Amino acid sequence: MYNHHRHHRVTIDIFTVTIITIAIVTIAAVTIVTIAIVTVTITIVTIAIVTIAIVTITTVTIAVVTIATITIAIVTIAIVTIAIITIATITIAIGTIAIVTNTITIAIVAIVTITIVTIAIVTIAIITIVTITITIAIVTIAIITITNATIYT
Repeated sequence: MYNHHRHHRVTIDIFTVTIITIAIVTIAAVTIVTIAIVTVTITIVTIAIVTIAIVTITTVTIAVVTIATITIAIVTIAIVTIAIITIATITIAIGTIAIVTNTITIAIVAIVTITIVTIAIVTIAIITIVTITITIAIVTIAIITITNATIYT
């Protein structure tokens, strides 16, 4: 009778140990899975944020560069157009005067004037383009710097 009771106690112990073991294993498994899910989620979110940041910076940079290029192109075309109109007007005016007065001196003055005006316009155009380019470069660097600072903060 005593032996039977002893045996019964052992059975309960094995049962208890089994439940505890299963519980520990389950908790461990759940913990590992949770950690894995959290890690993967954090990784995905981080990659997403970094990707969005890179795409945003790239998009902004491309946009700025595109706008800059278009602006420079428009300004250049405008300056060249003004230069051509100015030179044409001066040439026609001087040509007309030269024909009316029929003198070589005015023709020489015309050539000199056109040359000076052309050089002046080209110089202004170059200065304008350089200024715009430098300004855009500074703005682009500023935007990228601010964006980077925002991302890494």
